[in-house]
Amino acid sequence: MYYSLENNVPYIQNTDTANISGRGLSYVVGQYGCAYVPHLKSNPQELLSWKDSIGFYKNDVVSIFDYYNFSSSLTFYPDNEELLFIHNPEMTVVDISFYNTIPAFKRLSPEEQNFYDDLWVDISSPYTVNPYYQKDIRQSHNFEFFGKDNYKQPRTNTRFKHKLVPRHPLNTKDNLNKDNVYGIFLPDQFEKKLQEFQKDDVARSDVLMATILQGLQKDFTNKISLGNNQILILDQLTTQFKISKGDVSQLNIHPLWYKTTVRKNFHYSI
Repeated sequence: MYYSLENNVPYIQNTDTANISGRGLSYVVGQYGCAYVPHLKSNPQELLSWKDSIGFYKNDVVSIFDYYNFSSSLTFYPDNEELLFIHNPEMTVVDISFYNTIPAFKRLSPEEQNFYDDLWVDISSPYTVNPYYQKDIRQSHNFEFFGKDNYKQPRTNTRFKHKLVPRHPLNTKDNLNKDNVYGIFLPDQFEKKLQEFQKDDVARSDVLMATILQGLQKDFTNKISLGNNQILILDQLTTQFKISKGDVSQLNIHPLWYKTTVRKNFHYSI
């Protein structure tokens, strides 16, 4: 597998899935928050089989309620699949915009990074947990049972309280590994507030959140015009995305978990 990097987006240049390691591709997505695969010549059935080499797969149920505003599938179901494999089988182009928090976090000072790492996002929502959307990685049809005992029970998260800086599945526990991934999980929709760990609400958290979101959308938003037989893979811990032009119903969206062989962290990420 080989790729070029354009505006912090890996463009996978291979044309044959046989030359793209699923494990290697998932690692690249984790490191950059995304990957764009524009030149594949494989047919849709081959792509369906190939996706199972990238991550664990259960079904195509995705817990996003509005694809036309910036969203993450993990907001209310934080232990669901971390990756979205988005394939366009049609001739009509669909524009997908997403902001990527990995390069944004790297631009922060060490003091700001430490401050953000102590914060939690408390989200208010009209929704309640629906068992239809709740998933367990161990029920994936291609799950590798040699790592079953490493995984935690999925949470029934009724409080919708998440870490602002996720503990990414690729990260080592000591957070000292050079390949550790840091980003920001801050849903754009819904009423929310910031809290310090085991402390009170952050003063003027609405101003801080608005500043973060405006900066992300202004300086770290990418747009991919997804054409026929092209694929975009997004990490839902570190990106928020929306359909900015076109019809989401023409896309094949397959949610995937990072596989046991690429994970270093088996604890809750957010």
